[in-house]
Parts: sequence; structure tokens; C-alpha cells
Amino acid sequence: MDELAAKVEKSSTAVKSDAQARIAGLREHTARLNKQLDEATNATVSNWDKFKADVRKTSDASKQEFKEARQWLSDKIAP
Repeated sequence: MDELAAKVEKSSTAVKSDAQARIAGLREHTARLNKQLDEATNATVSNWDKFKADVRKTSDASKQEFKEARQWLSDKIAP
């Protein structure tokens, strides 16, 4: 994400605004996933399946958002 953010800083103002919002969303997803993973130590046998499902859901959403943001940035910013 840091490399993408660096490329964004060198782009036009219009692209920069949209790209910064997308990168912020990616950072939020990453922070949410990291928080869930930190909570793994608090998971119990009775809530383990729900914990795994929640982490998987967040992970899948993060992957999809990253994929979409990467494609968008590739379209807007030359490599």
C-alpha cells in the first residue's frame, strides 16, 4: 500500500483525491482484519466457528477491495 500511495502522490489532483480515498479504505480493511486476528487469543471453543467466519468474511472483503483498487489505480496511474 505504501508503494501505491507513493505513486498516487505523483499523480494528478483529480486522480489523487479518488486514490487517497481508496487507499484509506484499504487501510481500514487491513486494520479491521488485524484487530480480528489479535482477538484470536480470546476466541473460545464455543465461538471459534463464528470467529473463523468473521475473519474469512473480512479477509475476502479486503482482498476484493484491494483487487478493485489495484485495477483502478493501474488504469489511472501508469506503472
